[in-house]
Amino acid sequence: MNFKKVRKKIRTVQNISKITRAMQMMSAIKMKKAQAQALEGTYYRTTLERILKRILTRVDLTASRYLHNARNQGVGKEIYILIASNKGLCGGFNFNLERILFQKTMQKKDKDVAFITIGKKGAEFIMHMRKNIIADFSSTTPFSDATNAIFSLVKDGFLNGTYGRVFLAYNHFISTFKIDPVIVELLPITDIKMIIGTGTTDQEEKESEYLFEPSVQELIDPLIDDFLREKIRMAILQSEASEHSSRMIAMKNATDNAQEVVYTLTILRNKLRQETITSELLDMISAKESTEIH
Repeated sequence: MNFKKVRKKIRTVQNISKITRAMQMMSAIKMKKAQAQALEGTYYRTTLERILKRILTRVDLTASRYLHNARNQGVGKEIYILIASNKGLCGGFNFNLERILFQKTMQKKDKDVAFITIGKKGAEFIMHMRKNIIADFSSTTPFSDATNAIFSLVKDGFLNGTYGRVFLAYNHFISTFKIDPVIVELLPITDIKMIIGTGTTDQEEKESEYLFEPSVQELIDPLIDDFLREKIRMAILQSEASEHSSRMIAMKNATDNAQEVVYTLTILRNKLRQETITSELLDMISAKESTEIH
């Protein structure tokens, strides 16, 4: 490799480094925005869970279609809501989730499993697996706008017996440097603790009872609807934060690697330059000595 080629390659790598650094900064901004959106709904979610906790520990649960929908227990196909990304360059964000999803569904027959996809990378993976996609919301922007449509689809299918189990497959955001690909069962609600946690506290027991209008039985299902809808929305926001975090780290690694390449090429360029200068000096000295001899 000559001096000119090395110098050209250094410029090319430096330009790539500028692009990856810009992508890193953009991903950091988007990650903070996704985190803020998730935090904005925290008060609503905690209030909803507190209301459900107090209701479900004090009423007859047979009125709820979700808690006692026996015909769906083990009947109907499994459906997975796969939340991936539209774009790549985000490290192992999609690969790690697709790997655990493949391990869970690889042995299942096509008639026993179906998928709802959010994100082109997830849809491409399911198509590569040759599995059935009943709906794709990859073109919905932002993804969270598809929450109501997804919930209506799985709710109707579950209550009419088409789907026996509903799962959420997404990347759970833990911190900027740690995300966890998970598959969570959304329906059926076989355990009340899925909603109310471990139970009521002594302080909550001392609080006054709620007065309901209309009856509690008429409120249980709408409240559970909101709870499940919020779980889907939260999974989407968690996935978006995880995607931007993964891309930010991937672009930071790419920038660091580019800088190392530039450093190595710069050393090589200097060596080539020194060799050229030394060679030219030797030629000049040799020419001078040859003229002096004659």
